Amino acid sequence: MASDQLHEAIYQRYIEPTRRKRTRAVGLEFEFPIMNAETKPVDFSVIHAMTDDFLRTFSFLPSGQDDAGHIYLAEEPETGDSLSFDCSYNTLEFSFGTEEDMALLDQRFRRYYRFVQNELEKNGFLSTIAKMGQEMSQMEQTAQTAKTQMENESARVVAMTPTQSESDT
Repeated sequence: MASDQLHEAIYQRYIEPTRRKRTRAVGLEFEFPIMNAETKPVDFSVIHAMTDDFLRTFSFLPSGQDDAGHIYLAEEPETGDSLSFDCSYNTLEFSFGTEEDMALLDQRFRRYYRFVQNELEKNGFLSTIAKMGQEMSQMEQTAQTAKTQMENESARVVAMTPTQSESDT
């Protein structure tokens, strides 16, 4: 490959994508280790039942199953949200599709989290976020801080964006 072609290929692959218009959308991901409140091992049958109930309650579709047929990944096609278990059924993950309105992400998170927490508590389980005592108000503060930072960063990027004549040189 000629030097000019290599330079152009590198430019198209790594530089050109940074020139696209910036959006104010954000995607979030939360991981929650799950534990038995009595410090016993996690009973995966409880986790599998909770996952099945979650799919029946919300419009998530199974996307991944283990060799025994248990769901480890489910996705909501409209929002792009997902519920998954990364390395083990001891860790629950919520991933949210990109959204411009942080309040919508917060509403979805609260619905999902409350459902899961209620199901786990029925069986003497907790996600560690409840065990650590983190309150929803702290999450709201975190979400507001993230939104403010995103707005400030967006304003900074707009201020730094070169004019058309500058980018042509």
